[in-house]
Amino acid sequence: MTSFFLKKENMLYVMSLPLSVLIPVVALLLYNHESLISIVSIALYVVVAIITIPVMAIMSRYTENYKHIILSLIIFLFIYVMFFPTQVPKSEYIPFGSVGFTVVIITILTILFTFLKEHIERLVFIILIVTLVVTIVIPDRSERKIQIDEYELSNQELSNEKQRYIHIILDQHIGLEGITVDDQNDEMYVDGLVDSYINYEFDLYSKAYTKFYQTKLSIPSILNFSSTNEVFINNYDLEPPLIKLKKNKLFDYLANNNYRINVYGDYLGYCDSIYPIKKCVRYRRTILFNETESNLNKIFLVIDNLLQRYRLLNIYRKLSESKLGVYAFLPKYNWNPPVVDSHTSASLDVFEILKNDILNSKQGEAFFAHLVFPHSPYLYNKNCDLIYLHGFHKNNVPYDRYLSQVKCSQKKVIELIELMNEAGILRDSVVVIHSDHGPYDLIDNDKDERKWRKYSAFFVVHTPENEKKINHKLYNDYFTVSSILGSLFVNNLKRVDNEALIEQSRNTKSVYVLDAQTLRVNDLLLEDFSKGHTKN
Repeated sequence: MTSFFLKKENMLYVMSLPLSVLIPVVALLLYNHESLISIVSIALYVVVAIITIPVMAIMSRYTENYKHIILSLIIFLFIYVMFFPTQVPKSEYIPFGSVGFTVVIITILTILFTFLKEHIERLVFIILIVTLVVTIVIPDRSERKIQIDEYELSNQELSNEKQRYIHIILDQHIGLEGITVDDQNDEMYVDGLVDSYINYEFDLYSKAYTKFYQTKLSIPSILNFSSTNEVFINNYDLEPPLIKLKKNKLFDYLANNNYRINVYGDYLGYCDSIYPIKKCVRYRRTILFNETESNLNKIFLVIDNLLQRYRLLNIYRKLSESKLGVYAFLPKYNWNPPVVDSHTSASLDVFEILKNDILNSKQGEAFFAHLVFPHSPYLYNKNCDLIYLHGFHKNNVPYDRYLSQVKCSQKKVIELIELMNEAGILRDSVVVIHSDHGPYDLIDNDKDERKWRKYSAFFVVHTPENEKKINHKLYNDYFTVSSILGSLFVNNLKRVDNEALIEQSRNTKSVYVLDAQTLRVNDLLLEDFSKGHTKN
C-alpha cells in the first residue's frame, strides 16, 4: 500500500481535493485581509488537510479506474464554489433550469477528462497550483478604504441657471406609514419627522411602495421609471460586478441635460463610462468578519461560508428537517454567527463625503448616492453611535434595533438639509430621497401577516418650484416610487403631477415577486398587501 501512495500519479490525485478546497479558503482569507501565515489561516489549512487528504487517500485506493470521473466532479465543484457561491447558473437554451445546466457542465468535463485520461492527474494538479498562485499574487480584496476616482470632463462651464440635482437612496428604509407606532414616543417621532420635511418645503408620500423588494430588481426598475415587471439588469442570479444595468433612463436624462454626475456607491455599476461621471466613490459592500473578531470566530465564519458555497448546509438543513432526520434525531444547524459590520459604517463615511461635496458644489451638478443604510446589520442607535457591533444577532433582530438605525439615517439627512438651507443651496436644488424597499428578517415579522412591510418605501421630494407653494403636503395615496420619480422627470424636474399620479394609481394594483428558480416575475395584488399595512 505504501508503494501505491508513493506513485507520482497517485500523489497528484490525492492532492486534487485538498487543493480545490484550499484555494477558496485562501481567497476568503485574502478577501478579508487576513495574513496567510496567521493563526487563523494555519488552523484552517490543518482543518482542510485533516478532512480532505484521508478521503482522497481512500478513494485513490478504490477508484483507480474512475479517476477521470472523480476529478471531473472535483473540478465542477471547484468552479461552482469559486464563481457561483450563492446561485447555480442557468441558460435559456438548456432545459430544466439550473439542474439541466449542472448536468451539461458535468457531462462536458467528464467527456473531456476521458479523452485526457492518461495525463489527467498531472493536468488537474497543474491547473489547481496555477490557480492557487494567481489567487495569492492577484487577490480579490474587500475595500478597507473608500475608493474615490475623479475624472476629467470637458471644459464646458456649468450653467449658473441650472439647478442642482441631489438623489439619495436609503437602502431598506421603510415608508412613513409602514413604521410601527406602538407607543406615543414613536408616534411623536413620525409626526416630528413629517414636520421637519414640510418645514423645508418637501412633499412627502407616506404610502409610497416599490414594485420589487430586492435591491437588484427594485433600483433598476425605479431608475427606469417602470410600472411593469420588466427586469432591467443582466445576470440577475450573479453578484456585482458581474451584474449590470441594461438601461438607466435617469442618468440618460441627466447626461442629455449636461449635468456632471457624482456617484456615491457603485453597487449596480452606476459609474458607467458612457455617462459624464465627474466623481465615483466606491466602498465595500461586504466582508466576512470584522478585523477585531476573535480567531475562533474567524475560523468558524470561513468554514460556515465554505459549507454554504458547497451547498452542504442547505443539504443538511433539508435532511435534518425531513422525516428521516427527525427519526434519526439529527440536530439542527442553528449557529448564529457574530455581527459583521460589512457596509454600515462605510455607508456613513460615504455620506459625510457626499455632504461635503454638496455643500461645496456649483449649480448644474448632479449627486447620486446609493447608501446601504439603514440596511442590516443594525449596529447604530438613533444618535448614530456604534453600539451593537459585538454579539450574535445576524438575523431576526428586534424591530427596535432596525428603527434606531432608521432614526440615525434620518438624523444624518435632516442635518444635511439644514446645512443646505443655511448655505442657501436648498432653494435652488431638486432633492429626492427615497428607499428601494422596506425591511425583512425582523423578529416581529409575524405581525406583518400580509408581508407589506418589505414593499413599503420612504419618499420625499423638494424642487425649486416647491418654494413658491404655500402648502406642502403629506400624500396618503398608494403611489409607486417609480411613478413619483417618473412624474418629476416628465415635468423636467420642476414638479410632481400628483393629480396624474392619483389617476395612474387606480390602474396599478400589483407588486412583483421574482421566482429565483425560473427567473419569472409573478404579480401579487396590492390590496392583499395593504391589509397588512400598519396604519390604514
